[in-house]
Amino acid sequence: MPYWLTAYRPRQFRAGFIVTDPTRGAQKIDDAGSYSGWDILPTINEGYRRVANWNDWLQMRLNRKATLAIVWRGGETKPDWLNAWNPSENVVVAGKTFPTFRKSFGAGRVDLGGVYNPSENPAGGRDTYWVLFAESDGKRAAAPPVPAGNQVPAPNQTCPAWLHDSYSTTGPDGQRYPTWHHQIDPVHWCYFRHEHGSDPAHFAGDYANALGYVAAKHGMAEPHNGFKNLTFESNGARWFVTLHMGTAGLGRACARFHTLDVAARSAGTGELLADLHLMADFGPSVVNDGGAYLTPPACPDQGAQAGDSHGVRRLPTQDTGSIGYEPWRPDFSSSVIGLSGTMVINNTDPMVICNTAVCDQAVSTNLSGSLRFLDANGFTIAAGSKNSGVFYTDPMGRTFVDAGAAGAVRQFIKPGLSLVLNHGDKCRDLDAWGAAFICGTSTPSLATNREGSIAAPN
Repeated sequence: MPYWLTAYRPRQFRAGFIVTDPTRGAQKIDDAGSYSGWDILPTINEGYRRVANWNDWLQMRLNRKATLAIVWRGGETKPDWLNAWNPSENVVVAGKTFPTFRKSFGAGRVDLGGVYNPSENPAGGRDTYWVLFAESDGKRAAAPPVPAGNQVPAPNQTCPAWLHDSYSTTGPDGQRYPTWHHQIDPVHWCYFRHEHGSDPAHFAGDYANALGYVAAKHGMAEPHNGFKNLTFESNGARWFVTLHMGTAGLGRACARFHTLDVAARSAGTGELLADLHLMADFGPSVVNDGGAYLTPPACPDQGAQAGDSHGVRRLPTQDTGSIGYEPWRPDFSSSVIGLSGTMVINNTDPMVICNTAVCDQAVSTNLSGSLRFLDANGFTIAAGSKNSGVFYTDPMGRTFVDAGAAGAVRQFIKPGLSLVLNHGDKCRDLDAWGAAFICGTSTPSLATNREGSIAAPN
Protein backbone atom coordinates (compact mmCIF):
# COMPACT_ATOMS: atom_id res chain seq x y z
CA MET A 1 0.00 0.00 0.00
CA PRO A 2 1.63 3.30 -1.05
CA TYR A 3 0.42 5.25 1.97
CA TRP A 4 2.05 8.43 0.71
CA LEU A 5 -0.28 8.74 -2.31
CA THR A 6 -3.26 10.02 -0.36
CA ALA A 7 -4.08 11.95 2.81
CA TYR A 8 -6.98 12.28 5.21
CA ARG A 9 -8.04 15.94 5.23
CA PRO A 10 -10.02 16.99 8.33
CA ARG A 11 -12.71 19.65 7.76
CA GLN A 12 -11.38 20.46 4.28
CA PHE A 13 -14.12 19.34 1.85
CA ARG A 14 -15.36 22.72 0.68
CA ALA A 15 -15.56 24.85 -2.45
CA GLY A 16 -12.12 25.75 -3.71
CA PHE A 17 -10.31 22.83 -2.09
CA ILE A 18 -8.10 20.92 -4.53
CA VAL A 19 -7.56 17.16 -4.41
CA THR A 20 -4.45 15.88 -6.18
CA ASP A 21 -5.53 12.80 -8.13
CA PRO A 22 -2.81 10.44 -9.48
CA THR A 23 -4.86 9.83 -12.64
CA ARG A 24 -6.94 12.99 -13.12
CA GLY A 25 -4.56 15.59 -11.74
CA ALA A 26 -5.79 18.55 -9.70
CA GLN A 27 -9.50 18.20 -8.89
CA LYS A 28 -11.04 21.43 -7.63
CA ILE A 29 -14.24 21.20 -5.60
CA ASP A 30 -16.72 23.64 -7.17
CA ASP A 31 -19.78 22.95 -5.02
CA ALA A 32 -19.61 20.96 -1.78
CA GLY A 33 -23.30 21.50 -0.93
CA SER A 34 -24.25 20.58 2.65
CA TYR A 35 -21.02 18.58 2.93
CA SER A 36 -18.97 21.77 3.26
CA GLY A 37 -16.47 21.38 6.11
CA TRP A 38 -16.72 17.58 6.27
CA ASP A 39 -13.55 15.48 6.47
CA ILE A 40 -12.42 13.91 3.19
CA LEU A 41 -10.39 10.81 2.37
CA PRO A 42 -9.70 10.62 -1.38
CA THR A 43 -8.94 6.96 -2.06
CA ILE A 44 -6.02 6.26 -4.37
CA ASN A 45 -7.10 6.50 -8.01
CA GLU A 46 -4.23 4.62 -9.60
CA GLY A 47 -3.34 1.27 -11.17
CA TYR A 48 -5.06 -1.87 -9.92
CA ARG A 49 -7.18 0.16 -7.48
CA ARG A 50 -9.22 1.31 -10.47
CA VAL A 51 -10.26 -2.29 -11.17
CA ALA A 52 -10.66 -3.48 -7.54
CA ASN A 53 -13.56 -5.90 -7.06
CA TRP A 54 -13.23 -7.23 -3.51
CA ASN A 55 -15.59 -6.44 -0.64
CA ASP A 56 -13.01 -5.19 1.86
CA TRP A 57 -10.94 -3.06 -0.51
CA LEU A 58 -10.93 -0.13 1.93
CA GLN A 59 -10.59 -0.98 5.62
CA MET A 60 -11.09 1.75 8.19
CA ARG A 61 -11.58 1.99 11.94
CA LEU A 62 -13.82 4.68 13.38
CA ASN A 63 -13.07 5.96 16.87
CA ARG A 64 -16.69 7.01 17.41
CA LYS A 65 -20.08 6.95 15.71
CA ALA A 66 -20.08 8.76 12.39
CA THR A 67 -22.02 9.55 9.25
CA LEU A 68 -20.13 8.68 6.07
CA ALA A 69 -20.80 9.76 2.52
CA ILE A 70 -19.44 8.34 -0.71
CA VAL A 71 -18.72 10.67 -3.62
CA TRP A 72 -19.18 8.21 -6.49
CA ARG A 73 -16.92 9.09 -9.42
CA GLY A 74 -17.01 5.72 -11.21
CA GLY A 75 -19.71 6.38 -13.81
CA GLU A 76 -23.34 5.35 -14.21
CA THR A 77 -22.86 1.77 -12.96
CA LYS A 78 -22.10 1.42 -9.29
CA PRO A 79 -21.18 -1.71 -7.25
CA ASP A 80 -23.86 -3.57 -5.28
CA TRP A 81 -22.43 -2.67 -1.86
CA LEU A 82 -23.56 0.92 -2.42
CA ASN A 83 -27.22 -0.25 -2.60
CA ALA A 84 -27.23 -0.28 1.22
CA TRP A 85 -26.43 3.43 1.26
CA ASN A 86 -28.97 6.25 0.97
CA PRO A 87 -28.79 8.38 -2.18
CA SER A 88 -28.16 12.01 -1.31
CA GLU A 89 -27.37 15.32 -2.98
CA ASN A 90 -24.89 15.87 -5.80
CA VAL A 91 -21.58 17.67 -5.55
CA VAL A 92 -19.61 19.35 -8.33
CA VAL A 93 -15.89 18.67 -8.82
CA ALA A 94 -13.77 20.02 -11.69
CA GLY A 95 -16.92 20.96 -13.59
CA LYS A 96 -18.50 17.49 -13.28
CA THR A 97 -21.52 16.51 -11.18
CA PHE A 98 -21.21 13.43 -9.00
CA PRO A 99 -23.85 11.65 -6.87
CA THR A 100 -23.32 10.94 -3.19
CA PHE A 101 -24.59 8.21 -0.85
CA ARG A 102 -24.83 8.37 2.95
CA LYS A 103 -24.80 5.81 5.74
CA SER A 104 -24.36 5.84 9.53
CA PHE A 105 -21.84 3.63 11.33
CA GLY A 106 -20.94 2.84 14.91
CA ALA A 107 -17.42 2.95 16.27
CA GLY A 108 -15.15 0.16 15.04
CA ARG A 109 -14.06 -1.38 11.79
CA VAL A 110 -15.74 -0.39 8.53
CA ASP A 111 -15.05 -2.26 5.28
CA LEU A 112 -15.93 -0.70 1.94
CA GLY A 113 -15.83 -2.49 -1.40
CA GLY A 114 -14.02 -1.77 -4.61
CA VAL A 115 -15.32 -0.01 -7.69
CA TYR A 116 -16.51 -3.32 -9.23
CA ASN A 117 -18.57 -6.23 -7.87
CA PRO A 118 -16.69 -9.43 -6.97
CA SER A 119 -18.56 -11.24 -9.76
CA GLU A 120 -17.64 -8.66 -12.39
CA ASN A 121 -14.75 -8.89 -14.78
CA PRO A 122 -13.16 -5.45 -14.44
CA ALA A 123 -12.49 -3.82 -17.76
CA GLY A 124 -11.09 -0.41 -18.47
CA GLY A 125 -11.11 0.75 -14.89
CA ARG A 126 -13.22 3.24 -12.95
CA ASP A 127 -12.27 6.31 -10.97
CA THR A 128 -12.21 5.49 -7.28
CA TYR A 129 -14.60 7.16 -4.86
CA TRP A 130 -14.01 9.68 -2.10
CA VAL A 131 -15.16 9.14 1.46
CA LEU A 132 -16.55 12.03 3.51
CA PHE A 133 -16.89 11.97 7.30
CA ALA A 134 -19.12 13.83 9.77
CA GLU A 135 -20.42 13.30 13.29
CA SER A 136 -23.25 10.82 13.87
CA ASP A 137 -25.81 13.64 13.54
CA GLY A 138 -24.47 14.59 10.12
CA LYS A 139 -22.79 17.77 11.32
CA ARG A 140 -19.19 18.49 10.46
CA ALA A 141 -16.65 17.71 13.18
CA ALA A 142 -15.43 20.60 15.29
CA ALA A 143 -11.73 21.34 15.61
CA PRO A 144 -10.30 19.61 18.72
CA PRO A 145 -9.75 21.88 21.74
CA VAL A 146 -6.25 23.08 22.60
CA PRO A 147 -4.94 24.00 26.08
CA ALA A 148 -4.92 27.73 26.64
CA GLY A 149 -1.76 29.46 25.50
CA ASN A 150 -0.62 26.67 23.17
CA GLN A 151 -0.22 26.87 19.41
CA VAL A 152 -3.18 25.36 17.56
CA PRO A 153 -2.09 22.33 15.50
CA ALA A 154 -2.91 22.61 11.79
CA PRO A 155 -4.19 19.45 10.07
CA ASN A 156 -1.69 17.90 7.65
CA GLN A 157 1.05 20.24 8.86
CA THR A 158 3.93 19.80 11.33
CA CYS A 159 2.76 19.40 14.93
CA PRO A 160 3.79 22.08 17.43
CA ALA A 161 6.48 21.13 19.95
CA TRP A 162 4.12 21.16 22.94
CA LEU A 163 2.03 18.37 21.43
CA HIS A 164 5.07 16.20 20.74
CA ASP A 165 6.40 16.82 24.25
CA SER A 166 3.08 15.70 25.75
CA TYR A 167 3.99 12.09 24.90
CA SER A 168 6.16 11.10 27.85
CA THR A 169 6.45 8.41 30.49
CA THR A 170 8.25 7.68 33.76
CA GLY A 171 11.40 5.58 33.37
CA PRO A 172 12.73 2.95 35.78
CA ASP A 173 14.67 5.72 37.55
CA GLY A 174 11.58 7.82 38.23
CA GLN A 175 12.54 10.45 35.65
CA ARG A 176 10.37 11.56 32.74
CA TYR A 177 11.37 10.47 29.22
CA PRO A 178 9.83 10.81 25.75
CA THR A 179 7.83 7.78 24.66
CA TRP A 180 6.18 6.36 21.55
CA HIS A 181 3.66 8.42 19.62
CA HIS A 182 1.74 7.96 16.41
CA GLN A 183 3.33 9.07 13.18
CA ILE A 184 0.31 11.35 12.71
CA ASP A 185 -1.42 12.69 15.81
CA PRO A 186 -4.80 10.89 15.91
CA VAL A 187 -6.67 13.86 17.45
CA HIS A 188 -5.31 16.91 15.63
CA TRP A 189 -4.10 15.02 12.52
CA CYS A 190 -0.85 16.96 12.38
CA TYR A 191 2.50 15.40 11.42
CA PHE A 192 5.33 14.57 13.82
CA ARG A 193 7.59 14.06 10.75
CA HIS A 194 9.13 10.85 12.14
CA GLU A 195 8.01 7.42 13.32
CA HIS A 196 8.93 5.07 16.14
CA GLY A 197 7.71 1.75 14.72
CA SER A 198 5.40 -0.48 16.76
CA ASP A 199 2.93 0.87 19.32
CA PRO A 200 3.91 -0.49 22.79
CA ALA A 201 0.21 -1.19 23.39
CA HIS A 202 0.61 -4.25 21.16
CA PHE A 203 3.15 -5.56 23.67
CA ALA A 204 1.04 -4.69 26.71
CA GLY A 205 -1.78 -2.20 27.06
CA ASP A 206 -0.09 -0.34 29.90
CA TYR A 207 3.47 -0.47 28.54
CA ALA A 208 5.18 2.81 27.60
CA ASN A 209 8.87 2.54 26.89
CA ALA A 210 11.19 5.32 28.07
CA LEU A 211 13.12 6.45 24.99
CA GLY A 212 16.63 7.46 25.99
CA TYR A 213 16.70 5.91 29.47
CA VAL A 214 19.87 3.84 29.12
CA ALA A 215 21.61 6.52 27.03
CA ALA A 216 20.97 9.05 29.81
CA LYS A 217 22.52 6.66 32.31
CA HIS A 218 25.51 6.47 29.97
CA GLY A 219 25.81 10.25 29.98
CA MET A 220 24.75 10.82 26.40
CA ALA A 221 21.66 11.87 24.47
CA GLU A 222 20.70 9.97 21.33
CA PRO A 223 18.54 11.90 18.84
CA HIS A 224 14.91 11.20 19.68
CA ASN A 225 13.81 10.51 16.09
CA GLY A 226 16.08 7.46 15.81
CA PHE A 227 14.33 5.24 18.37
CA LYS A 228 12.49 2.39 16.63
CA ASN A 229 10.21 -0.19 18.27
CA LEU A 230 9.55 -3.70 17.00
CA THR A 231 6.97 -5.87 18.73
CA PHE A 232 6.05 -9.37 17.58
CA GLU A 233 4.97 -12.79 18.83
CA SER A 234 7.18 -15.87 18.55
CA ASN A 235 7.86 -19.09 20.48
CA GLY A 236 5.07 -18.51 22.96
CA ALA A 237 6.21 -15.02 23.91
CA ARG A 238 5.38 -11.47 22.96
CA TRP A 239 8.62 -9.59 22.34
CA PHE A 240 9.36 -5.88 22.41
CA VAL A 241 12.63 -4.55 21.00
CA THR A 242 13.75 -0.92 20.82
CA LEU A 243 16.84 0.05 18.87
CA HIS A 244 18.27 3.49 18.22
CA MET A 245 18.73 3.30 14.44
CA GLY A 246 18.30 6.58 12.60
CA THR A 247 19.32 6.69 8.93
CA ALA A 248 19.18 10.41 8.12
CA GLY A 249 22.85 11.17 8.73
CA LEU A 250 26.32 9.69 8.44
CA GLY A 251 27.02 9.89 12.17
CA ARG A 252 25.85 6.29 12.39
CA ALA A 253 29.03 5.24 10.59
CA CYS A 254 31.04 6.32 13.66
CA ALA A 255 28.62 5.57 16.52
CA ARG A 256 29.42 2.03 17.66
CA PHE A 257 27.13 1.86 20.71
CA HIS A 258 23.38 2.35 20.55
CA THR A 259 20.41 1.84 22.83
CA LEU A 260 18.97 -1.67 22.70
CA ASP A 261 15.99 -2.52 24.91
CA VAL A 262 14.56 -6.05 24.96
CA ALA A 263 11.41 -7.05 26.83
CA ALA A 264 9.31 -10.23 26.73
CA ARG A 265 5.96 -11.38 28.12
CA SER A 266 4.16 -14.69 28.11
CA ALA A 267 1.82 -14.69 25.12
CA GLY A 268 -0.67 -16.73 27.11
CA THR A 269 -0.76 -15.03 30.51
CA GLY A 270 0.84 -11.65 29.87
CA GLU A 271 3.37 -12.24 32.66
CA LEU A 272 6.48 -10.10 32.30
CA LEU A 273 9.45 -12.38 31.62
CA ALA A 274 12.25 -9.90 30.94
CA ASP A 275 12.90 -6.17 30.69
CA LEU A 276 16.51 -5.39 29.72
CA HIS A 277 18.41 -2.26 28.64
CA LEU A 278 21.94 -1.62 27.42
CA MET A 279 24.11 0.47 25.15
CA ALA A 280 24.74 -2.42 22.77
CA ASP A 281 27.99 -2.93 20.87
CA PHE A 282 27.29 -2.85 17.13
CA GLY A 283 30.92 -3.24 16.18
CA PRO A 284 32.58 -1.68 13.14
CA SER A 285 30.73 -0.05 10.28
CA VAL A 286 31.50 -1.64 6.92
CA VAL A 287 30.33 -1.41 3.31
CA ASN A 288 27.38 -3.75 2.87
CA ASP A 289 28.83 -5.03 -0.41
CA GLY A 290 32.27 -6.51 0.23
CA GLY A 291 32.69 -5.68 3.91
CA ALA A 292 35.42 -3.01 3.64
CA TYR A 293 35.77 -0.84 6.73
CA LEU A 294 34.23 2.62 6.43
CA THR A 295 36.79 5.37 7.04
CA PRO A 296 34.84 8.58 7.70
CA PRO A 297 36.92 11.70 8.44
CA ALA A 298 35.46 11.84 11.95
CA CYS A 299 36.53 8.26 12.77
CA PRO A 300 38.91 6.90 10.09
CA ASP A 301 40.18 4.13 12.37
CA GLN A 302 36.79 3.01 13.71
CA GLY A 303 37.16 -0.38 12.04
CA ALA A 304 40.43 -1.14 13.80
CA GLN A 305 39.08 0.12 17.13
CA ALA A 306 36.08 -2.20 16.90
CA GLY A 307 37.96 -5.07 15.31
CA ASP A 308 37.52 -7.35 18.32
CA SER A 309 33.73 -6.95 18.29
CA HIS A 310 31.36 -9.55 16.85
CA GLY A 311 28.85 -6.80 16.12
CA VAL A 312 28.58 -5.02 12.78
CA ARG A 313 26.75 -2.23 10.94
CA ARG A 314 26.66 -2.79 7.19
CA LEU A 315 25.94 0.49 5.36
CA PRO A 316 25.21 1.04 1.66
CA THR A 317 27.53 3.13 -0.48
CA GLN A 318 26.74 4.81 -3.78
CA ASP A 319 29.81 3.49 -5.58
CA THR A 320 28.85 -0.14 -4.84
CA GLY A 321 25.36 0.23 -6.26
CA SER A 322 23.39 1.94 -3.46
CA ILE A 323 22.12 -1.45 -2.30
CA GLY A 324 19.24 -0.76 0.10
CA TYR A 325 20.26 -3.23 2.76
CA GLU A 326 21.52 -2.02 6.15
CA PRO A 327 21.66 -4.81 8.76
CA TRP A 328 22.85 -4.07 12.30
CA ARG A 329 23.98 -6.94 14.55
CA PRO A 330 24.90 -6.42 18.24
CA ASP A 331 27.64 -8.32 20.06
CA PHE A 332 26.53 -9.81 23.41
CA SER A 333 29.76 -11.65 24.23
CA SER A 334 30.82 -9.12 26.89
CA SER A 335 27.35 -8.70 28.37
CA VAL A 336 26.37 -10.03 31.81
CA ILE A 337 22.64 -9.39 31.54
CA GLY A 338 21.72 -12.74 30.01
CA LEU A 339 21.59 -12.05 26.29
CA SER A 340 23.28 -14.30 23.74
CA GLY A 341 22.92 -15.53 20.16
CA THR A 342 22.21 -13.49 17.07
CA MET A 343 19.71 -10.73 16.46
CA VAL A 344 19.79 -8.61 13.30
CA ILE A 345 17.66 -5.56 12.58
CA ASN A 346 17.72 -4.49 8.97
CA ASN A 347 16.65 -1.20 7.43
CA THR A 348 16.18 -1.39 3.67
CA ASP A 349 15.28 2.22 2.84
CA PRO A 350 17.85 4.43 4.62
CA MET A 351 17.33 8.16 4.12
CA VAL A 352 20.98 8.82 3.28
CA ILE A 353 23.91 6.55 2.42
CA CYS A 354 27.68 6.99 2.07
CA ASN A 355 29.21 8.03 -1.22
CA THR A 356 32.15 5.60 -0.86
CA ALA A 357 33.93 3.70 1.91
CA VAL A 358 35.48 7.04 2.89
CA CYS A 359 31.93 8.14 3.71
CA ASP A 360 32.63 11.85 3.57
CA GLN A 361 29.52 12.80 1.59
CA ALA A 362 25.89 12.00 2.36
CA VAL A 363 23.91 10.78 -0.65
CA SER A 364 20.16 11.24 -0.37
CA THR A 365 17.95 8.32 -1.40
CA ASN A 366 14.64 10.24 -1.19
CA LEU A 367 13.34 7.37 0.95
CA SER A 368 11.71 7.53 4.38
CA GLY A 369 13.93 5.28 6.52
CA SER A 370 10.81 3.50 7.82
CA LEU A 371 11.17 0.06 6.22
CA ARG A 372 12.77 -2.51 8.53
CA PHE A 373 12.60 -6.13 9.63
CA LEU A 374 14.12 -8.37 12.29
CA ASP A 375 15.89 -11.71 11.92
CA ALA A 376 17.17 -13.92 14.73
CA ASN A 377 19.14 -17.12 15.13
CA GLY A 378 19.31 -18.56 18.60
CA PHE A 379 18.82 -15.19 20.27
CA THR A 380 18.37 -16.07 23.94
CA ILE A 381 17.39 -14.47 27.23
CA ALA A 382 18.58 -16.64 30.13
CA ALA A 383 18.55 -16.07 33.90
CA GLY A 384 21.65 -16.93 35.89
CA SER A 385 22.82 -16.71 39.49
CA LYS A 386 23.26 -12.92 39.40
CA ASN A 387 21.08 -11.85 36.48
CA SER A 388 17.85 -13.09 38.04
CA GLY A 389 14.87 -11.12 39.27
CA VAL A 390 15.58 -7.39 39.54
CA PHE A 391 19.27 -6.52 39.26
CA TYR A 392 21.39 -3.57 38.14
CA THR A 393 24.25 -3.15 35.69
CA ASP A 394 26.34 -0.40 34.18
CA PRO A 395 24.82 1.11 31.00
CA MET A 396 26.97 -1.15 28.78
CA GLY A 397 25.53 -4.22 30.49
CA ARG A 398 29.03 -5.50 31.23
CA THR A 399 29.23 -5.37 35.03
CA PHE A 400 26.80 -5.80 37.93
CA VAL A 401 26.43 -2.74 40.15
CA ASP A 402 24.44 -1.72 43.22
CA ALA A 403 21.05 -0.11 42.72
CA GLY A 404 22.32 3.22 44.01
CA ALA A 405 25.50 3.34 41.94
CA ALA A 406 26.01 6.21 39.49
CA GLY A 407 24.57 5.26 36.12
CA ALA A 408 22.92 2.07 37.44
CA VAL A 409 20.46 0.57 34.95
CA ARG A 410 17.53 -1.48 36.23
CA GLN A 411 17.20 -4.94 34.66
CA PHE A 412 14.76 -7.81 35.16
CA ILE A 413 14.66 -11.49 34.17
CA LYS A 414 12.20 -13.95 35.64
CA PRO A 415 14.17 -16.47 37.75
CA GLY A 416 14.82 -19.68 35.83
CA LEU A 417 13.90 -18.17 32.47
CA SER A 418 15.45 -19.49 29.26
CA LEU A 419 13.70 -17.97 26.28
CA VAL A 420 14.88 -18.47 22.70
CA LEU A 421 14.00 -16.52 19.57
CA ASN A 422 14.89 -18.68 16.60
CA HIS A 423 12.44 -18.33 13.75
CA GLY A 424 14.72 -19.11 10.86
CA ASP A 425 12.72 -16.49 9.04
CA LYS A 426 11.98 -12.85 9.49
CA CYS A 427 9.57 -10.60 11.40
CA ARG A 428 8.26 -7.88 9.13
CA ASP A 429 6.27 -4.67 9.42
CA LEU A 430 3.16 -5.02 7.25
CA ASP A 431 1.24 -2.04 8.61
CA ALA A 432 1.73 1.73 8.79
CA TRP A 433 -0.26 2.21 11.98
CA GLY A 434 2.17 0.91 14.61
CA ALA A 435 0.88 -2.68 14.58
CA ALA A 436 2.89 -5.70 15.68
CA PHE A 437 5.35 -7.15 13.19
CA ILE A 438 4.42 -10.48 11.60
CA CYS A 439 6.91 -13.36 11.83
CA GLY A 440 7.27 -16.15 9.30
CA THR A 441 5.78 -14.33 6.34
CA SER A 442 7.43 -13.92 2.97
CA THR A 443 5.51 -10.70 2.33
CA PRO A 444 8.04 -7.86 2.22
CA SER A 445 7.97 -5.17 4.86
CA LEU A 446 6.19 -1.94 3.99
CA ALA A 447 7.58 1.56 4.13
CA THR A 448 5.24 3.27 6.56
CA ASN A 449 5.42 6.84 5.27
CA ARG A 450 1.77 7.73 5.81
CA GLU A 451 0.61 10.71 3.77
CA GLY A 452 4.23 11.41 2.84
CA SER A 453 4.55 13.00 6.27
CA ILE A 454 8.04 11.73 7.20
CA ALA A 455 10.95 14.10 6.72
CA ALA A 456 14.57 13.96 7.76
CA PRO A 457 15.65 13.10 10.33
CA ASN A 458 13.86 9.80 10.86
